[in-house]
Amino acid sequence: MIMKIILTFIDPLVISIFLLILSIYIFKRTGKKLIIYLYLIVFYLLNTAIISESLLYHYERQIPKINRNLIQNDAIFFVFGGGAYDDNNLPISSRPKNESTIRMLESVLISNTNSEIILSGRNSFNKSSEAKAMYDIIKILRPEAKVKLDENSTNSKQQIEFISKLNYKQIVLISSASHIPRIKMLAEKYNIENYILAPTEHKIKDLEFEIFDFFPNAEASDYMREYFYEIAAYLYFYFA
Repeated sequence: MIMKIILTFIDPLVISIFLLILSIYIFKRTGKKLIIYLYLIVFYLLNTAIISESLLYHYERQIPKINRNLIQNDAIFFVFGGGAYDDNNLPISSRPKNESTIRMLESVLISNTNSEIILSGRNSFNKSSEAKAMYDIIKILRPEAKVKLDENSTNSKQQIEFISKLNYKQIVLISSASHIPRIKMLAEKYNIENYILAPTEHKIKDLEFEIFDFFPNAEASDYMREYFYEIAAYLYFYFA
């Protein structure tokens, strides 16, 4: 939970506001316009699609898509939850967040009818079960599926620790493409053996830019935030 609170402040908007205040303060003290020019450059780099999308695109493609020919018939499929809404008034399809839904669907698509699927994740703030939200859908899509839940893990480190205690011949780790590098690092750190990475939910599908992508915009800021978040989380768990 502490990690998620800290990472909340690693945001292009928060950084831009902080640097703006700092720049104005320094300018008033020194009268040097250079500090304002430097701020504008940093603001442009933080909030422009040609920068943020390029960084996130290459980060997401560190791990290639899964080769289904490498998957054994008795492999276990482990799905890292990506959030859920704790509201039973919502339709079943709307309770898991998009990230969780895509990852869960990937497990259905690349597994066989005899595969065991483990759905993992619980929100550390509102206590909603990402695992249960995904379970409700997968049991409709594939009623005969062998599904287990990990509703105790609240972050990727705890999920890898859960995996380290499992008995399996091969395990397929399914998560978003931007999350997979962190999972790979933790898997190596905890000596997870015979695993295959299955990246999905790529946020940047291509790098075809339009004229408006050369100007700062909110969507570009969101992509940069995603990139910063993953880099910071990777470093946090690497040194934790």
